[in-house]
Amino acid sequence: MLSITIRVIRYDLSGIRTVAELIGYLVAVARERGLDEVAVVERFVMQAKPYRERVEEAEPLLRSLGYVAVGDRLRKLRRGLKTKPSSRWPRK
Repeated sequence: MLSITIRVIRYDLSGIRTVAELIGYLVAVARERGLDEVAVVERFVMQAKPYRERVEEAEPLLRSLGYVAVGDRLRKLRRGLKTKPSSRWPRK
């Protein structure tokens, strides 16, 4: 008989409001678990596809917090992201 044990770790994400905060949180969890923080952030950006402007806002903030490698990767990744659509209704 095969026995599988699944360990569930619950994190409180209620305080996260911005993409920068979420990426910073991902980096902290990656460091805690011994994972490659740059790879974790890259996977998040490739899957979630946040708007370019959100990543542009996050990059200098994360760089100032000492996440230089993450900032470098975000700078490269943002080129392939879509820009945020205009919030105005189109005119007819």
